[in-house]
Amino acid sequence: MQSRNENTNCSSRIKLVSTVVINDNLQLLISRRNDDVEALAGHWQFPGGKVEDNEECSAAALRELKEETGIEIFDKLFHWKHFHFNSSTYEGIDIFLVYTTQGSRHMEKEKNSEWIFVPLHELQSYSPLCPSIYTAIDAGLNDCIVTNSCYNVLNSGELVSLGE
Repeated sequence: MQSRNENTNCSSRIKLVSTVVINDNLQLLISRRNDDVEALAGHWQFPGGKVEDNEECSAAALRELKEETGIEIFDKLFHWKHFHFNSSTYEGIDIFLVYTTQGSRHMEKEKNSEWIFVPLHELQSYSPLCPSIYTAIDAGLNDCIVTNSCYNVLNSGELVSLGE
């Protein structure tokens, strides 16, 4: 994977990552942003955040996942989709998928009021949702999880291996 600025002529636009964490019951991990945070106050979100300069997207996804939830993934992470934004502020978002049997710990309490695993069919009942969740849903997240194709890919050779 390339660093944020490698192919963007040193763009100052922000690149984002988000990780869809799926447990054994096919539930997705989301958190609610505190009402007093600057960005997306009160919104439900997947773990994620900004990619640092010269940081690989997969490394950023893992870092954000650990910082926000305490979940550490030591094996593999699936790079599911990349979305380019037509924005002067944001370059785009890379969405990763990971299956885990680990529970989450409530980290970054200054940013998030709670973390919960929710069934896929209930996801849209949590309101308001961050735009990255709608992006993932619109891109076929439901089909990916319901048909088990995400799980099959996670167990195939099409993964981003960590520690490379």
